[in-house]
Amino acid sequence: MQKHNSQYYLICIFESLFTTAIQNGLTNMSLGIFLMKCMKHYIFGIIILFSWQNANSQGFDWIQSWRLPSDSPDVFIGGYTGFGMNTEYVDARSFSDVLECCQFKDGSGYDFRVGMTGEYWLMGDVSLQAQIGFGSTTASFNANRQDSILYIDPSDEKTKSRILLRDYTLTSRIQSLELAMIAKKRLFASHFSVAMGFLGAITLPNESMHELEMKVSVPGMQLDREYYTPNEMVKGIEVAGFIFKPIIRCEYDIAIFNEAYIKPFIQTDITLNSRVTREDPWRSLTVLGGFSILFSY
Repeated sequence: MQKHNSQYYLICIFESLFTTAIQNGLTNMSLGIFLMKCMKHYIFGIIILFSWQNANSQGFDWIQSWRLPSDSPDVFIGGYTGFGMNTEYVDARSFSDVLECCQFKDGSGYDFRVGMTGEYWLMGDVSLQAQIGFGSTTASFNANRQDSILYIDPSDEKTKSRILLRDYTLTSRIQSLELAMIAKKRLFASHFSVAMGFLGAITLPNESMHELEMKVSVPGMQLDREYYTPNEMVKGIEVAGFIFKPIIRCEYDIAIFNEAYIKPFIQTDITLNSRVTREDPWRSLTVLGGFSILFSY
């Protein structure tokens, strides 16, 4: 009965999370920053709820034999996948060699990750995890420029001026091989745990590309045709060969059958070094959700 009550309150927490998102309006703030704020308010409540549940070694009371004594497995191997939103941080120097006329603003994007993972339980409530996998990051940045142009109004043949707007969008796609080491601690003898670690991403240079698009518009005037430069490849951006990220993660282990479990997780990580090789800063804050499936080895 206690377990069902905990699950009921967990559903209430996530329902409240999405209600808050609708009330505040995600269009007015970065999704990554919003999720970070929500994690801060709700994580304490989740910890308390999961602490009500009792757990044995590795959080489960698996029974291999009713007659013979047996040890719980301590090595598990499986796979993981995750998807998250990014907030991209740049400044006035970033991409100055790509677009000299104006400055790109902080951008946004998304991350996709998939790979293999292993978990070794040092004791009943502490484990070490290793991950190797593939990561893909897509980021977009915007810049704009205003110019005053002169034209002859056909209605009265007088010279007038209007504002010409140029909107630039830089889209970067970076793919990498990712390696991670993570330490995990179960809390209050429950299935809930917190984990911290580090991730290193080795950039795949042949799989990375950058595109620049420009659109021209005149407020209050319908142009005869749309003026834009679609998807022009940018070759001047040199991405860093290695990215280093600290990780903070929350997990919840769920037994699916004997000696196997699934663990949904939510994590945040931030790049410590710039994504580009020059001194121009470009760092990413990621809030990512996913799950792992592990089997005893």
